[in-house]
Amino acid sequence: MRLFFYLTKEVFTGFFGVLTILLFIFLSGRFVKHLASAASGQFPADIIFSIMLYRLPEFLEILLPLSLFLGLMLAFGRLYVESEMVVLQACGISKRRLLFLSMSVCLPLMIAFAVITLYLTPLGLFKYQKLWEKPENTMSFSTLVSGSFKTFGGKMTLYAGDIKSDKSQISDVFTVMTTKNAESIDILKAESAQLTYGDEGGQYLELHQGFRVSGGDNGLNYRVSQFNTLGRLVEEEQHISKEVTQIDALPTTQLFEQSTTQAKAKLQWRFGLPFMIPIIAIIGLAFSETNHRKGRYIKLIPGIILYFVYFGCITFAYNQMESGNFPSALGLWPIHLVFLGLGLAFFYYNDIKRLIRNDSH
Repeated sequence: MRLFFYLTKEVFTGFFGVLTILLFIFLSGRFVKHLASAASGQFPADIIFSIMLYRLPEFLEILLPLSLFLGLMLAFGRLYVESEMVVLQACGISKRRLLFLSMSVCLPLMIAFAVITLYLTPLGLFKYQKLWEKPENTMSFSTLVSGSFKTFGGKMTLYAGDIKSDKSQISDVFTVMTTKNAESIDILKAESAQLTYGDEGGQYLELHQGFRVSGGDNGLNYRVSQFNTLGRLVEEEQHISKEVTQIDALPTTQLFEQSTTQAKAKLQWRFGLPFMIPIIAIIGLAFSETNHRKGRYIKLIPGIILYFVYFGCITFAYNQMESGNFPSALGLWPIHLVFLGLGLAFFYYNDIKRLIRNDSH
């Protein structure tokens, strides 16, 4: 039991250390990207943390297995380099028992990973989609930046000179609207404007005290007029990432009711990913075997390459299954079985080689 707790401590220390570093690097890059988008007025800055929180379980599907793999290799690599593994083997700890103890350590992580893939990821993506359905998070005043231009619906460009802190009203407004082929143009200049909502839910820009220049029609037939109040329909754009589909945000229980290839592929993905945990644990345990002369990092690069080949094969098979080019009934299980066999072969490589030599003699 003491050995189990000792190995658990070593593996989890390495796992959480690597996961913390990877999360910091990954989330820092995402935060900078979202901050730049918010600064340009694509969405309000106050929803950046909500966006990152809702997408976090999806990103953990990539980072958590990699963190476990690296943490396990570093932890067991240290045991080999400092000859602790030699002492354990001398005390009767066989490879089979070491493998059993490692699987026991990884079992809680496998359960937690299953909760992420089956429940937390679709829930987060569902809330992420709902976030963009709120009018205040789309192309409304909440996304405008003082002293900058903004395009609405690809047809109207608006310049906001000054915006109140509550974003209820803007002043020094200039808008330009063109037709699809730019055959005509409509220019509005107003002292102030505010956003209102129509009876059917549409957004209207209500301009006050200004003048209007309209016309064109491939000629010079322009009309100039003044107005006290004038309304302009604002066409909103959806900012939901194309990476997030309706199937991605669908709860796992509802996926069973779908008969499409996309739903079947998504089910295979969600149920198949947790089985990566014990397989990569076997591979990591095999590649961590070294000695103090070679060092603990000698097999780190080959192990990482094999891990990314494994994850890349699963991703490729999932994409092919989603497009209908790979049988969904077969699923991702052949890939898991292949890399399980590879992991066991690497883990028992020295024993297999010794057995072959004895048979040859």
